[in-house]
Order: sequence, then C-alpha cells, then structure tokens
Amino acid sequence: MTVRGLDRGETAALLINEMQTGIVDPASGAGAGLAAHLASRSVTSTIAALAQAFRAAGLPVVHSTIVLRADGAGTSASSLLLGVLKKRGSVIEGTDGAGIIAGLAPEPEDLVSQRRH
Repeated sequence: MTVRGLDRGETAALLINEMQTGIVDPASGAGAGLAAHLASRSVTSTIAALAQAFRAAGLPVVHSTIVLRADGAGTSASSLLLGVLKKRGSVIEGTDGAGIIAGLAPEPEDLVSQRRH
C-alpha cells in the first residue's frame, strides 16, 4: 500500500480515532455488534496497513483516544457511546481498556492525542 496524491506539495496525516481495547475488543466490554462489524470489514488490518504506508512516506500517524477518570468526574453521558463507556468503566485512565489495541499500537514516531473527561 502506498500513499498517493501528494505530489503538489500537499501534506496529509492519518488520524486513528478511539481504537482502544475498552471500545473495540469484545473481550473487554465492547458491543458485540461493533466488534463483529470491525472483524467482517477487516478494519484493524486495513488501518494497520495505512499506518505503515504513512510512516514509510514520512507522514504523521496520530492516535486519538478517550480516557475517563475513575471517579467519573467531568464526564456526562452526552452520547450513547459515552454513556456506555462511563457505565461499563471501559476506558478508565490507567486500565488496559484505555490502551490502544495491540494490532495498532503506536510506533515511537507516532503522536497520541488523549482526550480526557
């Protein structure tokens, strides 16, 4: 896989959003439907291939994560996903669920942007 269309001085970055254990791993509390959808569409392997292509092209790979406080302070259930994450304690700071899934673990040159609630 190669990154194309950047021949006019344009730049690009790959943003990988919330591919965290507590969100997409069915063994860690993710919804079975979401996990099945990701598996049926080869989402993780496709993102991993894109990330490698971006790195090879010298382009940035950015991992965006969501992390909740253990005491729940600062988090309101303003969306269905956020409500479920808070109720299940899926992406609590310092837990395995808050980490990025193994198949997409950040490389040293990657950037990680952690959204805290």
